[in-house]
Amino acid sequence: MLNGRDKNQFDRVWQKKAEQDAVPRVYQPGNERVDQALRIIPPGNRFLDIGCGTGILAEMLKERYTEVHGVDIAEMPVQIACQKGVQALVHNLNAAPLPYEDQYFDLVSMLSVIQYFYDPGEALQEVNRVLKPSGALLLAAPNMRTYWRIGKLALLGTFPRTSLDSVGYDGGTLHYFCLRDLVNLLEEAGFQSIDVVGIRCLPGFVSHLTDKWVIGALKRELFCAELMVYARKG
Repeated sequence: MLNGRDKNQFDRVWQKKAEQDAVPRVYQPGNERVDQALRIIPPGNRFLDIGCGTGILAEMLKERYTEVHGVDIAEMPVQIACQKGVQALVHNLNAAPLPYEDQYFDLVSMLSVIQYFYDPGEALQEVNRVLKPSGALLLAAPNMRTYWRIGKLALLGTFPRTSLDSVGYDGGTLHYFCLRDLVNLLEEAGFQSIDVVGIRCLPGFVSHLTDKWVIGALKRELFCAELMVYARKG
């Protein structure tokens, strides 16, 4: 995915969603990623969602923030986000820095998009640049250490997929992470005070277990399909 092919990849992803009438336009409670993000994100002045899609999360935060912004590589979802009052832009962070001045945002979210950047560390450094000194990042990524992904690799000899999108290999995924990988990337990019929760647990009853102590660590590491990390700018 070089020389603009990454943009073409996600334009095709969204076109296929449109053909299948699967373009998310409004917030539906039960979307675990958005539900958890709304529980975590505090109020503030300026918010940015990288990979904003149709602006579902940003729209829900309009009452908490004076300004809600979004960027996405695909044109179709950005048009929908703008219709909702989100200050959304088509932008390819693989190709150019974020179009915002230093220390502009109180909080930035990157929900299941870090795996699509050529250089995840460089992307996180760019997020650090646009955050205020007291700003925070909310990041979510697929967790490769779940028991079913380990089992697929060890027993079946095939690498586990993380995306439901059928356009391109694994929906265009470039990188795969366990929790320690994410923590290392965040610390190298200048973040600290890192808190983690797991979402999309299998089997479902595991989601009701505590997020604390050893039980919480095992839950996050082995039973949650995604990891959601909240980190402060250091």
